[in-house]
Amino acid sequence: MSLNYPVRSKRFAVQIQLGAASHELFYGSQIMNISKGGVFIKADLVLAVGSIIDFTFTLPKTNQTISVTGVVVWARRALSKQKDSFPHHPSGMGVQFVQTSNAVLDKINQELQLHSA
Repeated sequence: MSLNYPVRSKRFAVQIQLGAASHELFYGSQIMNISKGGVFIKADLVLAVGSIIDFTFTLPKTNQTISVTGVVVWARRALSKQKDSFPHHPSGMGVQFVQTSNAVLDKINQELQLHSA
């Protein structure tokens, strides 16, 4: 599996509701940050590292809805007692974009340019 961008791309804070997803557990989940290479999805239930997921979301500044495939590259499962003491480290997973078309990557790059302006 080839990755499109380095893992350490500049990230931008966002709050984006997930649209359709290949896993029901994403209902109500949010993308909390985005980069050229992937997203952090805040979710109470997280998938195992290596899981492949398909999902859609709407980019907030350009209002473009995109569909992507990603692989879970890390996961954090906060215990219920940690949720109150570590609100800035919620349960969720880092998802790296894979098998993503150049057209979709261009839309993501357009969005990121607007965030950095």
